[in-house]
Amino acid sequence: MNENLKREFLYQSITDIRTTIRAIDAKVGYILVILFIPFTKLGVISSTLSTLFSSNRCMILSLSFILAPFFVISWLLAITSALKTILGIENPKKYIDGNRPESTFFPSSLFEINALSALFPYFLKSTVQFDNHYNSLPNDETEICKQLTSEQMKTMFICRLKLARANLTYHSTIIWVVSGGAIWLLHFYSAHA
Repeated sequence: MNENLKREFLYQSITDIRTTIRAIDAKVGYILVILFIPFTKLGVISSTLSTLFSSNRCMILSLSFILAPFFVISWLLAITSALKTILGIENPKKYIDGNRPESTFFPSSLFEINALSALFPYFLKSTVQFDNHYNSLPNDETEICKQLTSEQMKTMFICRLKLARANLTYHSTIIWVVSGGAIWLLHFYSAHA
C-alpha cells in the first residue's frame, strides 16, 4: 500500500474512532443525568428502605437485605463508571507498546496545565518554542503515516477504554433499575398486604 493510501486510511480511521468516542460520551451523559435523580429523592429512598427493614415479616425483611445492597452498589458503580467514562484519559501514549514517534499530530505536551493555571492561564507558555516544534513536524509521507498510526492507536485505546466503562455503566444501571423496581414492588406489596 502506498503512503497516500495509508494516510487516507488512517485519517478516516481516526475520524471514525473519534465519532464513536463522541457517541459513547453522549449516551453515558444521558445515563448520568438519570443516575443523579436519586440525589433528589434521598428522603423517599431512605424512608422506603427503613420501612422495609423494620418489617416484622420474614420474607419482606430477607428480600430487603438482598435487594438493598444490589440497589446501592449497582448505583454507586454506575455513577463511578459513568463519570470515569466521560472524564478525559491522561496520556494514552504510555499504553502503546514499542517504538513510536513523539506526537506532533496531537501534541498535548506542548502545554503543561495544572489546576491553578486552568483557572488563571495568564502566565502559561508552551513547553517548546515555536521553531523547535515546527522543526519536529514530519518531513515525508512515511513520517506522517507513523504519526497518524500513533494517533490511531492512542485514539483506539481511549475508545476501547470508554466502551468498556460504558458497558459497565449500562449493566450496572440495568441492575440498579431492576433492583429498585423490585424494592418498589416489595414496598407496595408490604403496604397493601
